[in-house]
Amino acid sequence: MNISNRPCIASALVASVCRSALVLAALLLLSAANGLAQISPFPGNDWASLNDAGEKAYERRQYAASENFLRAALQQAETFGPNDLRLATTLNDLGLLYRALGKLQEAESFYRRSLAIREKKLGPSDLQVTTSLNNLAGVLTAENRYAAAEQMYRRALVIRQTKLGKDNPQVATVLNNLAAMFSTQEKYAQAEI
Repeated sequence: MNISNRPCIASALVASVCRSALVLAALLLLSAANGLAQISPFPGNDWASLNDAGEKAYERRQYAASENFLRAALQQAETFGPNDLRLATTLNDLGLLYRALGKLQEAESFYRRSLAIREKKLGPSDLQVTTSLNNLAGVLTAENRYAAAEQMYRRALVIRQTKLGKDNPQVATVLNNLAAMFSTQEKYAQAEI
């Protein structure tokens, strides 16, 4: 082989490696753009990162990962004090997860703790309280505890209507949930709220 050809071979090799790297980078970007990228298995160790990772895993129905992240977030949130809103957020997220897993008693417990914190910290008529009320009512409905669920839905409905007006989508959500509960009980006249 002629020594003068070696630079050409090296240039071709570098160009090939560069093309491969560009193709790989493009594939990774396309994968992320299509929502196929997975959650980083190593989120930050702070509460916000752990809770966010738990929420994202939940949205992707990666329930085991969600539980791990949310449990770690809960451990940290409990150090912030018994009435910290971050604790209420994590408890609510765990309630969502456990309801999805069919663990209704655990979900109810998390929702009740979240509700108590939000009521104490924000007052009984805050919109965050209505989120807890609505979620708790959903679990109570799933447990066929309709009278208790109706009280929670109606309370959430009054607060949202007062604060947001009757035509707000958040009001419609509670109305829809209340109507679905009545429909489940075959109380169709009441379902037409």
